[in-house]
Amino acid sequence: MDFAKYERSAFTAPFWKSDLMLHESFWPVGEGELTVPLLFPADRVLSLRTADLGTEFREGTDYFLRDGKLVIPAGSGVIRTPETGYISPDPLPNVFSNTGFAAVGGGYLFFGEATAVTEKQYVVSYRHSAVWEGPVPPKILSRLPETGRRLREGEAFTVGFFGDSITTGANSSAVYNVPPYAEMWPVMVAKELSSRAGTDLPYVNKAVGGTTADWGAKTFGEAFPEKIPELLFLAFGMNDASGKRPAEDFIADMRSLVRQAREKDPACEIVLIATTLPNPDALSFGGPHEAYEAPLVALAEEFDRVAALPLTSFHKALLEKKPFRDMTGNNINHPNDFLARIYAMYILDAMEDKP
Repeated sequence: MDFAKYERSAFTAPFWKSDLMLHESFWPVGEGELTVPLLFPADRVLSLRTADLGTEFREGTDYFLRDGKLVIPAGSGVIRTPETGYISPDPLPNVFSNTGFAAVGGGYLFFGEATAVTEKQYVVSYRHSAVWEGPVPPKILSRLPETGRRLREGEAFTVGFFGDSITTGANSSAVYNVPPYAEMWPVMVAKELSSRAGTDLPYVNKAVGGTTADWGAKTFGEAFPEKIPELLFLAFGMNDASGKRPAEDFIADMRSLVRQAREKDPACEIVLIATTLPNPDALSFGGPHEAYEAPLVALAEEFDRVAALPLTSFHKALLEKKPFRDMTGNNINHPNDFLARIYAMYILDAMEDKP
């Protein structure tokens, strides 16, 4: 395997079905020797690189394993961010705030778009002998019978996406045209489904950054004025919950989206995606994100040919193993390449016929 480049099928292979963890990301924060939290105890490190995959580091000099844990020693070429570089005691003004984003407990969180965060991150690939004990995706093709048939028979269909900035691809490296050029998760999903079908599946992405489900319900007709995609992914919730919108209001808007899609095309099949979580260190971005998931799953049960994916719970399980900063692209609410890959892995595994 070439650890120095992006390869879609490898990047979207579900890590919970393998003894290979490919390019698990981390952001080393602190001084001196650091122990990096990993999703699994590592048996053998295969590669440790900068997040752009361009620079590789040496075992025994830049890092080593201790009891299955990745250790970055003092003097390593892996550059650490001091604690004050992650949470500053002084304001960090940005385009959204004159003071910056306040941190829980005081201070201000480092924030940046494009590569401001990911250039501080690293990725490690390793073999392990542990078993993933967290949640796994539910199988949803039984709720999407026409999608399943089309994939099996190689019949072309259109895949659509509608959501907030996470669905626009923020902060995937390909969006900013920087290495390793990992695609946004909707592109990964559409192209991997194309590979399964053995035919090119056109896709359309109408997501807009900073939006909420009520915006989506109001603008759906403008986003899809004519033909509705045969398979439509709806992915709102991050901004709704950070804006402290009650779960019942969010669900009412998601129900409206489903109904509007069905009015335009009664045969369309829909996947509702529960959002990932924001940085728990960000004071003003917390909200009822977790409270949205169960009613979103229940909403899918109200309709035929609608499925829901509880990605919130999956992200929560990841956060029990690793800090949020290890998998973010802006340190507030956007995924980096690793978490964008998790979106794609989770969705694609849920749409597999086999266990």
